[in-house]
Amino acid sequence: ETDTNSGTFQGSFQLSGSTLTTNTNMDRDSSHGGILKVSNGNAVSVFYNDSPSATAEDNSGNYTVTSPILIVTGLGSLSLSKETAYLSGDTVVATVVDADRNTSSNSADTLTTALKVTGANYSVGTDLNLNLIENGVNTGTFVATFKTGIQTDITTILQVIKAVQNGVANVIYLDTIPSESSAAKQVMFSARNATLSFDKGSYILGDFAVIT
Repeated sequence: ETDTNSGTFQGSFQLSGSTLTTNTNMDRDSSHGGILKVSNGNAVSVFYNDSPSATAEDNSGNYTVTSPILIVTGLGSLSLSKETAYLSGDTVVATVVDADRNTSSNSADTLTTALKVTGANYSVGTDLNLNLIENGVNTGTFVATFKTGIQTDITTILQVIKAVQNGVANVIYLDTIPSESSAAKQVMFSARNATLSFDKGSYILGDFAVIT
């Protein structure tokens, strides 16, 4: 009950695409903590037994049911740590948020070669095919990092993409659940992307102008 004599009652459960349905780890009053395993396209309804002795009776004639909620899982989102990278030695971090791909409740998942990096307006030689590593258990957030260089190198721990002045690379996330689809972002390479700014908009005589 939400308050004394309110007559309004609340309870909650968690939807999961990976953890099996369970009533364990619930609060002492059993109002929170249950897990319901669902899949894309499932319809979930909640039934309330409106009976004075609900725990002792299966009074199905008094059940009240909610309208079903539809479970929709979709394409994960892709973001990059920067839009422009230097030609050599710079790092780019790709982050994918995709709860569908979080399939293990006990360990961090790895999405094998789920991220592709290829040239958009020039040839990189060999495309990068990177593993996306979940950044924790049950987070649904996956990351991969690559570097820039004068030549593509897929043999290093951090794979290297060949970068040229004003070159643009496509970074593509290949999703497979609930269906095959992809999300893409672009990163541009340049040796001349420095920015220049003063520390404030106006000065008086005697001030020091700080340039960043």
